[in-house]
Amino acid sequence: MYNGSGSVRLLDADPSQGALLLERILPGNNLLTIQDDQESTRIAARVMKKIWKPAPPDITFPTMASWCQGFQRYKNNYTENKPIPADLIREGANLAENLLATSQKQFLLHGDLHHKNLLLGEINNWIAIDPKGVVGEAAFEVGALLLNPIPELIHRPDLIKVQEQRLKILEESLSIDQKRLASWSFVRTVLSAIWSLEDGEDWSYGIQMAAVLRDLM
Repeated sequence: MYNGSGSVRLLDADPSQGALLLERILPGNNLLTIQDDQESTRIAARVMKKIWKPAPPDITFPTMASWCQGFQRYKNNYTENKPIPADLIREGANLAENLLATSQKQFLLHGDLHHKNLLLGEINNWIAIDPKGVVGEAAFEVGALLLNPIPELIHRPDLIKVQEQRLKILEESLSIDQKRLASWSFVRTVLSAIWSLEDGEDWSYGIQMAAVLRDLM
């Protein structure tokens, strides 16, 4: 579908063995090697625009709506012991419902496009790897970028300024309203905490970042 445009090229596959043969990306440095956060954000935005394709009707992928079912799973599974702050769950679930109801054009998104999933190829060509594959509106894609790099980002003394600059750049580069970008990113961070909790991992990072993004919506 992408044929190497912004994304690693699939050379061969054996579904029976669960094996994929992918092109080798050289030199292969990830986006964390770009020290200027504003420049790395612009690079990520350029790759996003390259890889977004209208959602194909004949291919089945998870959707934003199915990912957002994580809020209901949390409510069903944590009826007594509720580790994640109730206000974040409530606000995230309500916001997700409103955003889904007002979503329009649907794309096949990467689903986990962050610094370590962007590699430098030849002639300064940045390539996305390790896609999750999810159908939804374009604004949903930026959530993973705003969560990363984990865990270093949360400890930056200028975190709010960094996130404000990222959102401004993404709004300008992608022509998507900054408030909608921040809102979907907030939803994504709360979902990230839920997924980490379900997987028995540390879920506190998502909660900390959600508190920051909530103030930027």
